[in-house]
Amino acid sequence: MILAATGDEGVAAFSAQRPDCVLLDVRMPGTDGFAVCSKIRGQTGGAETPIVFLTALRDVDTFDQALRAGGDDFLTKPVRPTELVLRVQAALKLRRMSGELRNNFELLKRQRDDLIRLQLQKERLTAFVVHDLKNPVNSMDLHAQVLLGDRELSERSRSSARHIRDEARSLLRLLLNLLDISK
Repeated sequence: MILAATGDEGVAAFSAQRPDCVLLDVRMPGTDGFAVCSKIRGQTGGAETPIVFLTALRDVDTFDQALRAGGDDFLTKPVRPTELVLRVQAALKLRRMSGELRNNFELLKRQRDDLIRLQLQKERLTAFVVHDLKNPVNSMDLHAQVLLGDRELSERSRSSARHIRDEARSLLRLLLNLLDISK
């Protein structure tokens, strides 16, 4: 536990020690609690640190000002020790959950980026495969056409050449469909 008698001491103590939670009174010698809260929020790590206001002031304006300054919770004096402990525990739990949520978001973002990268690589690979297979398939079709142009070819060979052409065109359609699907 770190104690500070004034607001400026509190800001200096926060800078030096980085506590897990800050309890601030609204009225303090020198800099008031609202200004201290704003200064802490502006420091490295200050945005994530829970700040709980304690005050004898029991009005809506003070409550609203504490929230605008960046306070996470607000208790009025006299404070029951049990309630204070529960509020601090809740603030710390929210901080931890916020950190976990931020970590989960970063993990999800990295996974999404990896998935997009894999999808783009898959599309590129598919385009290469289709392009590289189209040439041999077109060559098979062309050779089958040459065979069909030979007048001395037997009917059995002519039937085989027609079958080769049909299968080559079918394979070419499959390759083009694969390319379309990958896009």
